[in-house]
Amino acid sequence: MAVGPGRSVKSPMRRTRRNRPRDLQRVRAGSVIRHLNRLIEAWRTNGYLATTPSIIPKLLKIAAAHGQIFEIERNVERIRRGQFDAGDRWLARWAAQELPEATSEQIDHALTLRVDSWTPDRIAKYLGVTFQTRHWLRLWSFGACDVSRKERHAKTKADKQRLDRDRARQRRRQRGAKPRAQYEAESLSRAEPWKAQGMTRRTWYRHGKPSQAQRLPPAQRGKRQGRSLSLPDQNSAA
Repeated sequence: MAVGPGRSVKSPMRRTRRNRPRDLQRVRAGSVIRHLNRLIEAWRTNGYLATTPSIIPKLLKIAAAHGQIFEIERNVERIRRGQFDAGDRWLARWAAQELPEATSEQIDHALTLRVDSWTPDRIAKYLGVTFQTRHWLRLWSFGACDVSRKERHAKTKADKQRLDRDRARQRRRQRGAKPRAQYEAESLSRAEPWKAQGMTRRTWYRHGKPSQAQRLPPAQRGKRQGRSLSLPDQNSAA
């Protein structure tokens, strides 16, 4: 790419996994913990948490995988001042506040598990979060166990297009535009007023779209229709 003297152009760098901002992982971990708290509260309200105790170790495993990063994000200033104790048991404090149904043995077992990388769809399949639950609770950091990522993007695109059409329709109504059904019912193509006057559509438009009161005399209407297509007599023309 040609540039002027003293100028330089930097090639655009793609935001791949290798050159993403380093704080992106911490931001996502915080979102997972906040949405996990929201999911636990909803399950506790509808009684699912009490009737399904086997879900508690799974919740602890997800919290343990993202909690340490989330705790570092929340205590950045304390870490800089040297006031943050790395030995603080974040998971135990989180469980005491958000998941009191968990036992100490379950918490200790969750701390011994290997920390894996969790994608949104993997979290949803592990916890059984459906697309309806994700949409109802607005768990955007989770995926869905019954709808794939590609299908979610296609549905989101279709919903956005539908909303855009509705907004455009409302703007046209505010400007005074008629609905499509009303416009077609009142259109001249459906009424065909030229047939009532005994002329073609082209002739009716050529005469300025006359109304029934301005009906043309038959002599003017039939000029083109009464034209003879036979050739003139050569003897009479001579």
